[in-house]
Amino acid sequence: MSADLPVWPTTKAILEYCWQERRLALRYAAVPVALLIAMDSVGTAAGVDIAEDKVWTFAASIVALLVFMPTMVTWYYGVVFGHEEARRRPIFTFGRREGAVLGTNILVAIVIGLSLIPLAALVALVAGPVGYVVSEFAGQVTAVVLGIPAVFVWLMILTRLSVVIAYAAAGEHLGLKDAWRITKPFGVQITWMHVILGCIGMGISTAATALVSEGMELAGLGNGDGPAPAIDLAVSVTDALFGVIYLVLTTTLFGVVYRKIGPLQTAEGQTAEPKI
Repeated sequence: MSADLPVWPTTKAILEYCWQERRLALRYAAVPVALLIAMDSVGTAAGVDIAEDKVWTFAASIVALLVFMPTMVTWYYGVVFGHEEARRRPIFTFGRREGAVLGTNILVAIVIGLSLIPLAALVALVAGPVGYVVSEFAGQVTAVVLGIPAVFVWLMILTRLSVVIAYAAAGEHLGLKDAWRITKPFGVQITWMHVILGCIGMGISTAATALVSEGMELAGLGNGDGPAPAIDLAVSVTDALFGVIYLVLTTTLFGVVYRKIGPLQTAEGQTAEPKI
C-alpha cells in the first residue's frame, strides 16, 4: 500500500470535489435538515428553550445522528462508487447499510471517549506536580504544552478509526484493530486533513450562526435578557443548514481513504485506486 497521500493536494481535491457535487449534497441533505428544523420549530412553539434545555439538546443530537445516516451513506456512495450510483439511492431511506453506519459511529464514539481518559490523565500527571512544586502558572503552561500533542493524538485515533464507517457504508465490515493497522502509513497526513477540513466546516457554520444571531439582535429581536426564541430558532436553522458542510467534508475524507486502501477484497484480488 502506498503511503503517498499528500496533505495539501488531497485537501484541495476534496474541497473541489465537494463543490463540484454540491447539488448532490443539497438534494440528499434536504430531508434531514427539514426534519431537524421542524423538530426545533415544534419545540420552540411548545415553549422549550432549545438553546439551553439539556434534555432537548441531547434528544436533538440523537435525532440528528439518525436522520443524517442516509445522507452519509449516499455521500460515501458518491465518493467510492461515483455520483451516478449515489443518485440511484432514494432521497431518504434507512436500511441495512444505514444501520451499519449508525452502529460503527456509536462504536467509534465510545472508543474515542474512553481514549480521552488516559490522555487527560497523562497531562494531569505531569502538569499537576509542576503546578504544585513550581507555580500555578507553570502548571498551566505545562498543561497547554502537553495538551496540544495530546489533542492531536486523540484526533488521530478518531480519524484513523473512523475509516470503519466508510467500509460500513460500502457494505463491508472492518474491525477497529484492522482500521488502525491499515491507516498506519498515512495516519498523520489524514489527521492533518481532518483538522484542516474540520476547521473549514466548523468555521463556516460558526460564522454563519454568529452572523444570523448578531443580525437579529441588532434588528431588535432580542428580549433584553438574552436571545429570544425566534433568534434561537433562526440560529438552529442556520446551524442545521451549514453544519452539513462539516459532515460532507469529513465524509469525503474517509471515502478517499477507503479508495486509497481499496475494498477488503476485489474480484481480481486488487485494491482500488482513489479517484480524487
